[in-house]
Order: sequence, then structure tokens, then C-alpha cells
Amino acid sequence: MDLVSHLDYEANKEYTLRIRAQDGGRPPLSNISGLVTVQVLDVNDNVPIFVSTPFQATVLENVPLGYSIIHIQAVDADSGSNSRLEYRLTETTSNFPFSINNSTGWIVVSAELDRESVEFYNFGVEARDQGYPVMSSSASISMTILDVNDNNPEFTQKAYYRRLNEDAAVGTSVVTVSAVDQDINSVVTYQISSGNTRNRFSITSQSGGGLITLALPLDYKLERQSLGASAPDCHCK
Repeated sequence: MDLVSHLDYEANKEYTLRIRAQDGGRPPLSNISGLVTVQVLDVNDNVPIFVSTPFQATVLENVPLGYSIIHIQAVDADSGSNSRLEYRLTETTSNFPFSINNSTGWIVVSAELDRESVEFYNFGVEARDQGYPVMSSSASISMTILDVNDNNPEFTQKAYYRRLNEDAAVGTSVVTVSAVDQDINSVVTYQISSGNTRNRFSITSQSGGGLITLALPLDYKLERQSLGASAPDCHCK
């Protein structure tokens, strides 16, 4: 018995052949009761295939260490150890904040995230089987870090100094202070927190800054310096 065509374990794992035996007499006599069972053995001839690519995920920057983000899954048409897969991340950098469970394929947070430092990660994943020879496949992963309000507003200038005549008219602009917030879509508002003796000054939020104006007439004899040198408070919403 000879093999006349290619075998494929994944298509047919077993063949049952019925054999006819026939003599050369006249008339010829035959027997068709012979059976031959051929079992096909698996070889590692299939590469792992990822279920869906590319992989994309988002994660908040304040999630705890060990947080599971996305499940990476690949399948292998072979059987036994030829189909058992191990996963590993590729194209990573030092202090990379993600790791993968090499048997389950879950990607987890392994270091603190900071969207203000790195907002987007693009890296790779490899699935390798345990057959011989080893076969593997690769896929790409895109990870977007989502913002949370974890940054305080910071004044662009620590102190502001202005001179103002005591006969300045009510409504006179004194100074515009400004602060920045690294979080996304932050709205910074301002208020005077101290030093505003007898409420001589007011502050309004406009055009991203805090405009301080004279709210009541000044009297040099009563106060030489009402607002002081410290900057007003700012709050982020």
C-alpha cells in the first residue's frame, strides 16, 4: 500500500479502507472482508492565528497595578503540545507599564500610568506554540491612556507686583493672572483667597486668565497695600 496524495491531520485524522483480495483463477474468486485502519499523526504544520487584529484598548491612567485591560487570544489548528500557546510582548521599552500572562494572554498594568507623560503606546505581541519546530505569529496592540483629573492648576508666575494710584477709578484693570492645568478639557476658575482688605479688589475668569480689577475706591491713608504679593487661588473644574 502506497501513499498517493498529501495527508492533512486537521482534515482527516483517520482512514478506514476496505480491501478486496482476488485470485487469478477462472472464474476469479474474491474476498472483500479485509479492513485497514490508517491513523494520521499530527505534525506541527500550522502557525498560531490571532482571533482579531489589530488589538486596540483604552485604560484610565489611575487604574491600580494588576488591572486587566485586554485579553489577547490566538488559536492553533494542531493538537497536543503543537497547539499549546505561550504569549509575550514585543517592541517594548524600558520601564514598560504593561505585562502579559504568558499562558492566558491577559495584558495587565504593571507600573503606574501617567497620561501627561505618555498618552499612547504601540507595541507587539507574539504567540508561540510548543511544537517542533516552533511556529509563531505576531500582532500589533494600540493602547490609549485616558485622562483623569489628577493635576492641580499651576500659576505661570508665582508672584505679581503692581502699583496703583489711590485715585484710580473703580473698574480699573490691575493685573491678569494665569494658571495652566495639564489635564484634558480643564476649566480653570479664579478667586482671591486672602489679602483683599475691605474687599477693594475683585477677580473674574476670562479668556483663560483671572482679571483683577478695582472694586472699591482706594484710600492711601487706610491701606498702602491691599492685595499683597501672593497670587490668588485657582481651581480646576
